[in-house]
Amino acid sequence: MNKGKRAAAASSLGGVSAMLIMLFASVAGLSAILATSSQAFTFIKWGGVAYLLYLGIKAWHSPAIGLSDPKDGTVKKYNSIQLFRQAFIVGISNPKAMIFFAAFLPQFIDPALPQVPQLIILSGSFTVIELFWLMSYATGGNQLVPILKRSGKIKLINRISGGALIGASALLASR
Repeated sequence: MNKGKRAAAASSLGGVSAMLIMLFASVAGLSAILATSSQAFTFIKWGGVAYLLYLGIKAWHSPAIGLSDPKDGTVKKYNSIQLFRQAFIVGISNPKAMIFFAAFLPQFIDPALPQVPQLIILSGSFTVIELFWLMSYATGGNQLVPILKRSGKIKLINRISGGALIGASALLASR
């Protein structure tokens, strides 16, 4: 929200890239391994718990900055590759995504028809919809930044975001 549309696009592409890998891994049968191997699931789960906790603490302590540097008014640059990588790691460390795809995809695949074209259509549709919503959230959030900056609420947003990530970490750990 406070890094701009370009940064949101990089993060969105990172998350969607991870989602696509999880989708194809699910199709390839890795979801069956995760569903039956409690050790593999547990290892990936605790990696995700630790990373969500790290991100939550980082967000909680983030400074209350907006799109521009308060000293000189210039737009701060963000490394798109770093943002892509961060979103990719968050996405790829969620083992539940593979299990979701394993439960979701079979409902829309006709076993009597060639499966590859069906999977291409499903994954393409899922990607377009996911990117649309991620960029819609980013655009809406980007519009809120000036209002939040004027009202001094960015620190509150950082705390809410950090708290949500820490909560998600705790929820994942408890299951």
